Amino acid sequence: MKFNLSKFSLTILTTVMLASCGSGGGGNNQLASQSKPAEQSKPAEQSKPAEQSKPAEQSKPAEQSKPAEQSKTSEQFKPTEESKPAEPSKPIEQPTPGMPERLPTNTGLAFSIKTENEGDIVGNVNTIKNEQELIATNNFTSIDVDGKNIPIDFKLEPSQDWTKEGAFIEKLNLAPHICCGKYTDVRFGAIASHSFGQDDILFYNGNPSNSMPESGEVTYKGESIMVDKGNNVFGGYRKGTSEFKVNFGDKKLSGSLNVDSPKYDVESGESKFNNVKVDINADISGNKFYGTAKSSSFVSEAVSEGKFYGDGAKELGGMVKAKDNSWVGAYGAKAQ
Repeated sequence: MKFNLSKFSLTILTTVMLASCGSGGGGNNQLASQSKPAEQSKPAEQSKPAEQSKPAEQSKPAEQSKPAEQSKTSEQFKPTEESKPAEPSKPIEQPTPGMPERLPTNTGLAFSIKTENEGDIVGNVNTIKNEQELIATNNFTSIDVDGKNIPIDFKLEPSQDWTKEGAFIEKLNLAPHICCGKYTDVRFGAIASHSFGQDDILFYNGNPSNSMPESGEVTYKGESIMVDKGNNVFGGYRKGTSEFKVNFGDKKLSGSLNVDSPKYDVESGESKFNNVKVDINADISGNKFYGTAKSSSFVSEAVSEGKFYGDGAKELGGMVKAKDNSWVGAYGAKAQ
């Protein structure tokens, strides 16, 4: 058999090539694998929104922006004490024009009234001294005037208007005219001397009110006692009445003192009585009042000063004094 080397060689070459093609086919399969889209580029995966971009998650309002939460006033937005509207402050009471300055412990006033000459009739008023402040501690035992302690603790029945006629302070030779049994927180009156060199005393005193009404009108009615220099009008200490209208809202007091003055009628030989009326108008400041007083019976006008006494200003007391010291009086009244 004739061996053809050329054909054999060609056959081997062909075989080798076919083998190479087979392994090359594997390479082609690998290439196909590489050409497949990556997992992240698959359309299904791409169309899935990322967790952070999910509409549901994005549309959810943040906790702080929830309407329910927003409508609640958080603690930090509650008004602080500083931001709360301040309480409207009450207007500071201005002192009444002309009112003298008094001690905080002042409870009333007293006047010393005396004769000037030994030959003057006892009880004939010639000099009305400047007033003295009284400082008492919730009692009606006594008052201190001109360095003397004057008792005023006469027992008065509720129905008794003044001390009984003939009452006497023997050790001081004084006759008291003190009012009145119906008052619980104020005393006022005159204490007359029965000897030369001993001053008469006119006074009012009591327990000043700690609380005052802020509104309303109140009528007060009471008593008064007056005297004038030389006794030309009154003929001595004369007792009478008092009446006031008080407007606590407007802080105004108005009223009058009415005293019957005896007058001797020469033709008939009889004593008659003329009414002496003193009109008072005053401004109220705290538990005090101060104003003017005038009367057609006197040439000189006067000032009037006083206080409210007892719980809720249930009583008042005060004085009138002529600017030229020619007449003077004391009074008290009770709320009706």
